[in-house]
Amino acid sequence: MRIWAAHSSPKRAAKQRLYATAGIPQNWLVNLPDSQVEVYEQPDNASGTYAQNTVYGAGQTISWVMSPTQCLDIRVTDLVR
Repeated sequence: MRIWAAHSSPKRAAKQRLYATAGIPQNWLVNLPDSQVEVYEQPDNASGTYAQNTVYGAGQTISWVMSPTQCLDIRVTDLVR
């Protein structure tokens, strides 16, 4: 998994392409201006895109599945403050 934060998005598309092409299975963008976390999953190495994108906002919790038996719940507000 890759987690990164952004105040602005000039390099955002290039980073997404790089991470998807590298096969990083889960990519989290902590979008500070919008106070949300964007979770990208299911990378397509050939196209450099992610098949699934879920946006979480303030008040929501993201469940990060670390292994088949371990899960960590992370509050969006803890990441964007």
